[in-house]
Amino acid sequence: MLDLSKNYYETTGTISHSTGCDPEDRMEIRILGPVTMYRGGIETTFDGTKPSTALAALLLAHGTVLSDARMSSYLWGDRPPATASSQIYTYISRLRKLLGPAGTYIVRRQPGYALSLGPARCDHEEFERLSRVGQAALTDRRFEDASRHLSAALRLWRGPALANVTEFLAANDGPWLEEARMRALEARIEADIELGLHARLVPELTALVEGHPVRERMRTYLMIALYRSDRQADALEIYQQGRHVLAEQLGVDPGQAMNTVFRGILDGDPTLGRAAGGAGARVVTTSAWSRLRPAMLAPDIADFTGRNSELQVIEALLRAGSPGSAASGESDHAHRTARAPSRPVAITGMAGIGKTALAMRAAYRCLDLFPDGQLQVDLGGLDERPKDPRQVLGWFLRALRIDDWAIPDSIEERVQLYRSRLAGRRMLILLDNARDESQIRPLLPGATGCRVLITSRHSPTALDGVSLIEPGPLSVDEGLELLSRVSGRARIRAEREMARRLVELCGGLPLAVRIAAVRLHARPHWQVASLVVRLAAERGRLDELRTSDLDVRSGIRQSYRGLPPHARRALCLLSHLDVPDFPSWAAAEILRLPHDQVEDVLETLVDARLLSFVPGAGGTTTRYRLHRLVRIFGREAGDLEVATAPELTAVLDRALTAWVHRGYAAQAAPVREGEHWLEDEKSALIALFRQARGAGKSSCAWELGQNMARFLDRCAYSEDRVLPVAPALGAVRIAPRNRRRQAHVHDAHRR
Repeated sequence: MLDLSKNYYETTGTISHSTGCDPEDRMEIRILGPVTMYRGGIETTFDGTKPSTALAALLLAHGTVLSDARMSSYLWGDRPPATASSQIYTYISRLRKLLGPAGTYIVRRQPGYALSLGPARCDHEEFERLSRVGQAALTDRRFEDASRHLSAALRLWRGPALANVTEFLAANDGPWLEEARMRALEARIEADIELGLHARLVPELTALVEGHPVRERMRTYLMIALYRSDRQADALEIYQQGRHVLAEQLGVDPGQAMNTVFRGILDGDPTLGRAAGGAGARVVTTSAWSRLRPAMLAPDIADFTGRNSELQVIEALLRAGSPGSAASGESDHAHRTARAPSRPVAITGMAGIGKTALAMRAAYRCLDLFPDGQLQVDLGGLDERPKDPRQVLGWFLRALRIDDWAIPDSIEERVQLYRSRLAGRRMLILLDNARDESQIRPLLPGATGCRVLITSRHSPTALDGVSLIEPGPLSVDEGLELLSRVSGRARIRAEREMARRLVELCGGLPLAVRIAAVRLHARPHWQVASLVVRLAAERGRLDELRTSDLDVRSGIRQSYRGLPPHARRALCLLSHLDVPDFPSWAAAEILRLPHDQVEDVLETLVDARLLSFVPGAGGTTTRYRLHRLVRIFGREAGDLEVATAPELTAVLDRALTAWVHRGYAAQAAPVREGEHWLEDEKSALIALFRQARGAGKSSCAWELGQNMARFLDRCAYSEDRVLPVAPALGAVRIAPRNRRRQAHVHDAHRR
């Protein structure tokens, strides 16, 4: 058995990997020890540490561009000379000469240089390749193959990596290279223990534990090796020493794996004493680590309220085809469904609508489906730099017990390893705050037993088989329940009407209602009415709807900042309209855009979850609605950023013109069409009438009222259909032949 704590690569050897080129021209670069180059087996020497530092830095950039600034920091730290750029150029020129005829290995690409190895070989790349192969063999319990490949990987080391570079590069890259070596060493020792080589490992492990006293995995392996060598007392002593060292140096107790082996030794666990070759053997060296199933779900929300229908749908989708979700003995169809590919479930909606909270509650309700654990990540979809799927795959693979050195560099290989690791497992993957399909796809498992739950403001409709869930605002009763759970039930019961008004001022937005409840909870001396007064004025309402780490405005602002300029302007202009909803023809008039262009703008706002679809009351048109808090934000943004004051003032004039002209056209249409138009527009007409009167535009308000009065008379509306528009007719003088109708309206309004 090789003592790999002292295992050095023979400097006269070569990396055993075929290059397909003339041996006399074969280029090898070695950094696992002193940085050296070999051409045809002949070593090339460097003049000082700067050229070797430049070569190693380029090599460790893995073919990407290493900027001049980063190269400078590796060469001189934070004190580069005035001639740094010219010196870097000089070192690169020397390296190109040393590389020989193939000097184009190093290419200039702004803002720095990149190294393309071509047919050359590098000991670090070979080490990573052999380590990955060895780790895969270990995972598959092919212990002889694992030991052979990992031993070959470790033999490439000739001492501490980067031994002849500047202190700056050594400090930056030396530690992680050494960590990769240690992980490969641990994996090789694990394979050797499984092969029953414990007696030969004791001296090596003893030296390693002395050199790395807080490295629990090494200490655990030494405990197992001693126990298998009939040295139970020594194994227990190693545990006690480790416990003391961890407490003294780090202030922590031993981890689960070390404690599991300790208890097994105390109990005389026979499985600790058997190697993989024994009959029926199942060794525990890896079990303490491999049995640690990922449990990455954030805590559930204790005061989660409502969403019962959405939860039922999500739970049904997650359980569909899951093993154990159907009773035994069901039809072949059930078994085929269980083997069907998983269908992602995506929860979409505007900022603050409670997507993550809904996903968390659904996940916890279905935990029984996923005995192999859960993975969760915030993808930062609306951040300036959303999470890179390649980086996320690295996190997931580590959570799935893949060592760093066994994780490949390319995203394609990471995806393959990730899906292979999930094969045969039943896990939930929660992808929170996703940006789009391109960020999601690499994180989808291939395993049929896994399920994916996504939250995103973007609807990822391009994902195969995705099911979309779009929760709306809370009902008033649900909002009251949330207020009660957070701020106190007795308090809300005592001021129920004020609490209802509070929910309405929040637009039923769960985040806004929660913030209001938190503020009440933090101020027991406040009455609910006090907060209602603070929220009553639109100007300043968003200032009130924020607390330490919750802020309605910031969530809306994230969506707003992602809009193109023309869509921002559209939101600001449309926000100055007080109607509950509007058709696209009204938006076209307000924005002064052709109909096809305005449809594109509105769709952009819908995609950003700043605008929503609502069906027309008459069932003939699609209408658009701004949430009241989005409208307030849009007015703030319009006042500060986008539109000029004349543009904002013109919004109401354009809207009045649009609805009046459409009203005249509808009056000339057949009666049934006119009725449908008024059914669609009556809520908007009433709101527009009030806004016009409030803005001092009495003549326009009167004309709107005249339009509605003529409709009522022409269509012979019944009393229950007159009542909703009565407020808009209170100040309208109509023709004598319609006065009876007006009197009827006034009577209805007084009731």
